[in-house]
This record gives sequence, C-alpha cells and structure tokens, in this order.
Amino acid sequence: MPHFAWSVSWPERFQLLAHYYPGVHVRDAANANAIVTPAWRGNVLRVGWARPRGDPSGICGQLEVWLHNSGITTWYDAQDGYYAQQVGLGYCWNGVCTAAGLLPQAVAPGGDVRVALWLPPGSGAGQLELDLYWQAESDPRVWFSPAWPRQLIGVFSAVAGHCARLPLLTR
Repeated sequence: MPHFAWSVSWPERFQLLAHYYPGVHVRDAANANAIVTPAWRGNVLRVGWARPRGDPSGICGQLEVWLHNSGITTWYDAQDGYYAQQVGLGYCWNGVCTAAGLLPQAVAPGGDVRVALWLPPGSGAGQLELDLYWQAESDPRVWFSPAWPRQLIGVFSAVAGHCARLPLLTR
C-alpha cells in the first residue's frame, strides 16, 4: 500500500485537540477554567488539487477541500432560513481574504463536508490560506480568524495565470 503524505498540517495545538474532541471547549485550568477556543471553528482535513499527481503544478484552478466542524455550533448552508448564520469557505492570498461561497450542506459539530473551491489565477509569490466565515443574510461577513487560525496550504509563485509549487516552502 503506498504511503501518502497529509496534504495539511495543524500548527496550533488547539486545532489538534479540537479535531479529536469536537463539540467541546478547551479550557485553561491555570486561569480559572477560562475558555480558550471559539465556538466557531473548523479544521481542513485534506486538500485535493485537480491535477493527475495531486499537486498544484500548472494552471491554478479547482481544488477539493475536506472540512471538519470541530466547533460547538452547527454550520448552516445556503438553503437554511433567512436568519440562520450561514457558513462559507474563503481563500486568503497574502492575507487578503475572498469569500468563495457558502457550504453545500449543513454540518453538525464533529461532521465533515467536501467543498469544491475555484482559485482564480494570481500573480507574484504568496501564501495561500483557507478560512471559514459565517454570515446572516443582512449582516456583514465574520471570518473565523483571528479567533481560530487560518489553514496554511502553502507558499506559491504564480506567474501569468499559472501556479508553480516551491516544494521546500509548502507544508
């Protein structure tokens, strides 16, 4: 059986704890049991690039992202009511985040969802991160970060609508 490296890593210890113990808060026993994790949080489980080898060489385009709801709040989708706080996925290039769309289905705490994400061609070298957001119909968008860390996908160099991977800098 071939060995495949994980396509993501979790640099923050809370991401690891919340993944294995979804639906609970991590608390600080040394600080009067203060809550240290937000209610809205999620982990990227896997990123699959739409390429034969599975890496982002060639033209930037579609990737599949598997998300895990490690929070204590259900993520509602585009089909839920007017006042529901709907959750969407976005991408951040060098710290500038763009909403890519609402999730295709509701996800309860501990649940997973697969989302197709389209990345437009960029320019220059940069850091690609994924972030989630919630938004009620009439309210402004609220990103999960900085309360919950963004998921670093890698450092890339994009030239004239093409992406080239810099292997030593990706995770």
